[in-house]
Amino acid sequence: PPITTQSSQPLVPKSADQASPYAPISKTEKEPAGDLRPGKQQPSVSLEWFGPPAARINQPMPCQLLVRNTSSAAVHNVVVRQKLPQGVTCKSSEPNAITEVGELVWSLGTLPPEQTRRIDLQLVAAVRGTLNCQATVTFTGSASHQVQVREPQLAIKMRAPEKVVVEE
Repeated sequence: PPITTQSSQPLVPKSADQASPYAPISKTEKEPAGDLRPGKQQPSVSLEWFGPPAARINQPMPCQLLVRNTSSAAVHNVVVRQKLPQGVTCKSSEPNAITEVGELVWSLGTLPPEQTRRIDLQLVAAVRGTLNCQATVTFTGSASHQVQVREPQLAIKMRAPEKVVVEE
């Protein structure tokens, strides 16, 4: 259920077509800092393999993985994993990978909006057949909201005589 105010009115519009019940930040106010962006945020990362269609047995095969942040907000904790098929080893990679339970793992950290990171690999297949290269990417995206909290600067001064006589 949507969060409600004391008057039980929802804080979010009932449909995406409705205008927000909140006034936009005026041009005189500061823009959100850092990763804070007003409105709907859709973090998204794509992962794409590049490599030759055929390779020789026991010979290094150059491959690339491109990791793209396709959104307008930074994504954090970006991690790429590739499980090596049976009979395949990784001769080298840039950046260097760590190996966890038969998987190559690259921790790429934060990927700014619309940025791409490239992982270069040298794979060596010791067996003939079809080599299925599959990688996964995980990341943390966030939605932010900034609220300007103000204190009214209202002062009330009264003037009156010190003594008042009331007629009887």
